[in-house]
Amino acid sequence: MVYLRYPMMKQALLCGHYPPKLTIGDMYDEIILGFGYDVINNDYKVVQMLSSGKLVMIYSLKANSWKRIKDCPYEITFHVSQDGAYANGSVHWVGFENDKDDDARVIFGLDLGIKEFHQLPGPESDISYKNFGYRSVGLLGGSLCVFRDIYHQDNIVLWVMKEYGVRESWTEYFYVSRDECWRWCMYYTRAISYSRRGDRILLDDGGRPRQPAWFNLDKRTREVVDIPGAPKHFNAIIYVESLASLLPGNH
Repeated sequence: MVYLRYPMMKQALLCGHYPPKLTIGDMYDEIILGFGYDVINNDYKVVQMLSSGKLVMIYSLKANSWKRIKDCPYEITFHVSQDGAYANGSVHWVGFENDKDDDARVIFGLDLGIKEFHQLPGPESDISYKNFGYRSVGLLGGSLCVFRDIYHQDNIVLWVMKEYGVRESWTEYFYVSRDECWRWCMYYTRAISYSRRGDRILLDDGGRPRQPAWFNLDKRTREVVDIPGAPKHFNAIIYVESLASLLPGNH
């Protein structure tokens, strides 16, 4: 079951008549989720599909119902965070093009208004696609960002897209060494927020084991966020408070 939760209003909503159960035909298939705002139709929407790109369903809060759309032309990298990153009216993931034989990862999005998938240009690089890979897509200060690693090198790099859809706006933000701890966590790491002073970045799955961690941009140190009573493994997300209601017809 898929629920929408709104902590500020203490509301929870079961997403309509739940769509047909997703049949996982491949042992590597996983269920992928996404959430965002449809600026064209003034509606909040949930995306659900298989990591293979099949059985794509969209839930409309306004209509309180699910609708299937055409399959995704990308296979989502199953070992990264799977709830997508919302920006510019689209939810974004990292994946592979289904009709190509190479292993090059791409950044792509689903426009919630027109229900179309589109690929975003990656950072310019003189390094072959065969030699690096995007690991996850996140959001920093309203801009899309990706972690990228280069095979046989001892660091991973965070890139930020300052202007949506413009390749030249990608900026190499910082890199971190792939120490023993990070070697196990880097495939899941995603940047999700700046600190209030802007001197640290909160990393999801950046700690040991699979816990949020602050990365200090000046000192280049990492500090695991200790939350008393929290489970050993969990993911962090950011939400913005508003007066919108989850109740159908009132948002």
